[in-house]
Amino acid sequence: MFYADGEAHQLIEILPDRLSKNIKEHFLGYSLHNRRQVEYVIIDLNANYGQFVRGLFPNAKIIIDRFHIVQRVAQALTGQRVADQHSIEDKRYSREYAIMKSQWRLFRWRKRIDN
Repeated sequence: MFYADGEAHQLIEILPDRLSKNIKEHFLGYSLHNRRQVEYVIIDLNANYGQFVRGLFPNAKIIIDRFHIVQRVAQALTGQRVADQHSIEDKRYSREYAIMKSQWRLFRWRKRIDN
């Protein structure tokens, strides 16, 4: 786990692990005044992080890491494609099934997201 200054693009520190207990302990070492000045916290989709980040940084806006959003969308699209394939009754003669089976890469989101 690491944290950085988003405006200066400078790494501040790398924590030795991702355990919630250790992360909380580390940031509670900063005064509440300093923690209130944090404007944004970018986290992954670990459910534990969302629970304690609000308490540590009361004024910060919480943003989900875009990698994890794209990953979830891709998983949802794959799941829907497979479900649609399974719903086709006669798979041997279905053109739709053949296309979904052989061209599955077309259903994946490959475009890189840049700001």
